[in-house]
Amino acid sequence: MTTDAIDQQFPISIRDLAHPISKGLKAVSRFCLYALVIFPPLAMGGAIGWSVPIIEWLALLAISCVFLRRIILGRKLWVSTPMDRPFIALAAVCALSTVFSINVRNSLSALGLLAAYIAVFYVAIDVVRTRDGLRKLCYVIVGLGVFVAVFGIFKYFGANPFTWWEYHDQLPGRRLGSTYYNSDHLAGLMEMTLCLGVGLLMAGLSRSKRIAIGLGCLFMATALVISLSRGGWAGALVGLGLIGVIFAERRYFRRGIIVALIGATFVVMLLVILMSSPTVERILTAEQGIDNASWSSRVTVWKATRDMIADHPVFGVGPGNFSLGFTQYQPEGLSVRFFHAHNDYLHIISEIGLLLIPVVLWMTIVLIRQARIKINPPSRLIRGTTIGALAGITAIIIHSIGDFNLHLPANALSFIILAAIFFSSHHDMRKKERGFDFV
Repeated sequence: MTTDAIDQQFPISIRDLAHPISKGLKAVSRFCLYALVIFPPLAMGGAIGWSVPIIEWLALLAISCVFLRRIILGRKLWVSTPMDRPFIALAAVCALSTVFSINVRNSLSALGLLAAYIAVFYVAIDVVRTRDGLRKLCYVIVGLGVFVAVFGIFKYFGANPFTWWEYHDQLPGRRLGSTYYNSDHLAGLMEMTLCLGVGLLMAGLSRSKRIAIGLGCLFMATALVISLSRGGWAGALVGLGLIGVIFAERRYFRRGIIVALIGATFVVMLLVILMSSPTVERILTAEQGIDNASWSSRVTVWKATRDMIADHPVFGVGPGNFSLGFTQYQPEGLSVRFFHAHNDYLHIISEIGLLLIPVVLWMTIVLIRQARIKINPPSRLIRGTTIGALAGITAIIIHSIGDFNLHLPANALSFIILAAIFFSSHHDMRKKERGFDFV
């Protein structure tokens, strides 16, 4: 059969099919990414057991669509980033720790969730390589933060229309929790979305969008304050302070300084208004422990975790096995059993071992190097979102010193997506992509 005869029998060529297939795969991967931003915080922060398989399946579907789309377009399976080698090292160390795990089944489950996080990172990298994708993803993240904040404020004042978000066995104390069970974890989400929102204010958006995002930031700041999370306050102050320092050092951020001052004035006024509320009591009772983990109990648990690390120095107890291994080390006198170390760094080192420390240091060095490069691009959109993402990452890193935010799927996903926004290469944003990459 001749070529002309084949063309007559099959008038639609593979080249013609690439267009709709590529668009369809792109739409599915974006939908899954948006779902991974929105769904976990609404499912008690991902703390509900059945939410984890949904997260993993969404991540698998999203990365599969990205890979298939890039194969159709004749491209590499993934976009290279400075985090490629550190991720490989992290996966290798975690796999080695699993071999010597005290419970291999738990470790394999933890590795599955880690693989989902890494997959989400590369899905987000693929999405934010275009200006449209970057903007929409940032809008979804900040929009989710605003919804959780506004709903939390209504719930705080007794106006909760949704009974499934009413947790009768919630931790004691009048604190804003919104859709989360733990107010400290809500604060972790708020500090990340707030920092990204402030970054968007400097991203060259229209006036109406800046006003809307500014109002959203006020709601998120209010929710963060009423959450009464000391770690959340510290993380947010460091993150927003980082934005302020960057703004002050660069002339093209003069307008940003004004906005930052307005935001700081609002926060100060809000704190003054709350002087008669439980806020001051929360600050002054750090040692008394009005919740299940006071500062003194945290320090006690950290010391016991250090002993567990000393007994399992190289490979740890295995990913996902802290609660199982810590039963032998929990000190006497604590009123509750600790399933987390309330310090993400001690927690993960106790599970994976001291081999993780060089990997974490490597990631930190890569982060610092990229920060020196990424805060100076000519595009206001890239500059604002990059600085906002960096501030959000910094905020949660600080907060994780005294909590376990990165062990909660919702906050871990927000963290990894902010990392993708920060590490993504945007060199081709001003160029039309060739071939069949339909933006």
